[in-house]
Amino acid sequence: MSKNKSEKRFWEKFYGISLEQAKQLGPHTNSINFRETNLDDEGLGYLLNRFKRIDFLDLDYTDVSDVGAEHFLNLEYVKELRLKGCREITARSTPVLSKLPGLELLHLAGTGISLDDIDGLSGSSSLKELYLSSDASEAEIINKVSRLKQLLPGVKFIVNYKIVG
Repeated sequence: MSKNKSEKRFWEKFYGISLEQAKQLGPHTNSINFRETNLDDEGLGYLLNRFKRIDFLDLDYTDVSDVGAEHFLNLEYVKELRLKGCREITARSTPVLSKLPGLELLHLAGTGISLDDIDGLSGSSSLKELYLSSDASEAEIINKVSRLKQLLPGVKFIVNYKIVG
């Protein structure tokens, strides 16, 4: 299927609009919610080629992977990004995630990113809250988070839905 046909189907399926109407959309939106849909890397690419400034982007439990995460680099601004349950988002995505301008809240619980992978986010200057999940013991979590607070000062770490440190 050609890229144009595929993009046309994306806009019709998820937004109920034609490709021509999609081309008229402005670059800023307050909120986009694809939670628990079958949005994939290709669809994310179409979306982020149109929208450049997003306050709230919810991609929880979608089919977005490290390959699709590269599309985040098209963003000029995103304040809150939720990737909870996106198991194909791994440590390979942390360098991309660290470059997102304006990012204050990042939800990575249930992804392939562990506490050991957070070093890759050290370049993030605006991050304030980071949600993660971990199978480590409480003592190990506290120890790892105290080390991470050195790399990401001022970030509130929420691990397994508990504030740590």
